Amino acid sequence: MSEAKRADARTAYEMAEAMIDAARVCHGTLLEFDDADMAALEELPPGIADLPYLRGLHMHGTRVSDLAPLAGLPWLEELRLGQTRVAELSPLADLPALARLSFPRTEVSDISALRHCPNLTEITAFETRVTDIGPLERLLGLTALDLSGTGVRDLVPLTGLRQLETLWLNQTGVADLQPLTSLTGLTCLGLEQGAVRDLQPIGGLSGLRRLWLRDTAVADLSPLRGMGRLDDLRIDRAAVEDLRIIRDLPALRHGRRGLSFAGCAAALRDPLLAEIAALKDGEMRYDLLLVHLA
Repeated sequence: MSEAKRADARTAYEMAEAMIDAARVCHGTLLEFDDADMAALEELPPGIADLPYLRGLHMHGTRVSDLAPLAGLPWLEELRLGQTRVAELSPLADLPALARLSFPRTEVSDISALRHCPNLTEITAFETRVTDIGPLERLLGLTALDLSGTGVRDLVPLTGLRQLETLWLNQTGVADLQPLTSLTGLTCLGLEQGAVRDLQPIGGLSGLRRLWLRDTAVADLSPLRGMGRLDDLRIDRAAVEDLRIIRDLPALRHGRRGLSFAGCAAALRDPLLAEIAALKDGEMRYDLLLVHLA
């Protein structure tokens, strides 16, 4: 490491110590180490373990790799450590109050420590080395989970997570959606650029409002027929050839995103559909599509 980088690291460490001291004096509940001045921070000062009132710690984008100093924070509820050098989550087993955890774009592969965090409600783990999500099976309060860009393929551990509302599986090898059948509380599901072909298992998820299927081999949208609340459906460049199911999904007309289908198989086959798909106005796009399908 160059002398300049060592100096930056020392400066960031001293700033962290000062922030910890201030939090100790004023019973601070949040430490934010994620601004540009703290990017060189390589380790957490041990004094952080003496902050009984601390509820949130943000250190996204730092060079921190060791989370051991956090073991003394039993009331910590939120931890953000995306794009850090963290690869090991085992110290989190001593954080029973942890509710929101974010560690995207890290080298983390083993999430077994999360078995000991029963209060987790949100986990953001996109673009990590995670493949086995078995440790999540007992996190019954989980409401949001992002596993996009991971090696996850098996969703069986999610079967009992009935509180799950948001699930992002974009750019994964997940092909079998059967484990999601019982997750009737799902409102958002992302499957873009993945291995999914068959939507039949999620046909009963009538509460879905957002479904992303861009760049997939999904060809049949008929399982969506009962999704009357669906107002954001993205099938751009998907294998969908028949768009007639859209007539049964009126919420797509008024959704913030609505329906996008540019480059799907149907649009590639029909030049007029391609023109409609290119329209910027979502309501006009939907209305003209219905006319064309009549």
